[in-house]
Amino acid sequence: MIKLVFLLKIIASSDIQSVKNRLKLIENEIDSIENSLNTNFRIMEQFEKQASLINKIIQKSRNCSELSQLEAEKTRLQNDQNNLVTHGKSKEQALNEILVKIALKYTEFYAQEKHYNEVEFEVNKYRCIVDMYRVTLQSLKTTQADLQRALERK
Repeated sequence: MIKLVFLLKIIASSDIQSVKNRLKLIENEIDSIENSLNTNFRIMEQFEKQASLINKIIQKSRNCSELSQLEAEKTRLQNDQNNLVTHGKSKEQALNEILVKIALKYTEFYAQEKHYNEVEFEVNKYRCIVDMYRVTLQSLKTTQADLQRALERK
C-alpha cells in the first residue's frame, strides 16, 4: 500500500506521458528478461540432460564386468603359487599389466565423475541465474501493475 501511495505521488507530480514512457520501458525490460529467462532455462535443461547421461554412463561403467574380471584375475594371480604364466610372461609382468588396466579403468571413472561434477556445477549456476531472473521479473511486473493502477486512478 505504501508503494502504491508513493507511486501515486510520483504520478501526481509528473505528467502522464512520462509515466506511460516508464511503463513502456518496463514492458521492454520484462520482454528482455523473459527471453533471457527462457534461454537460460533451455541451457539449464541441456546441462541437466547431459548430467543424466553422464550419470548413466558412470553407473554402467561401474557395473562393467571388465573391471570385475580384471580384479578376479589379479586375485587369482596373487594367490597362484606358480611364477610362470601362459604366453611367456612372468607372474609379476602379468600382475603389472592387470594393475595398469585397473588403474586406467579407475582413471576413466574419476574423469567421468569429474565431468559430471562440472556439469552439475553449471546446472546449479543456471538455476541461480533463472531464479534471479524470476525475482527480477516478478518485481518488474509488480511495479508495472502498480503504475497502471495509479494511472487509472488519475
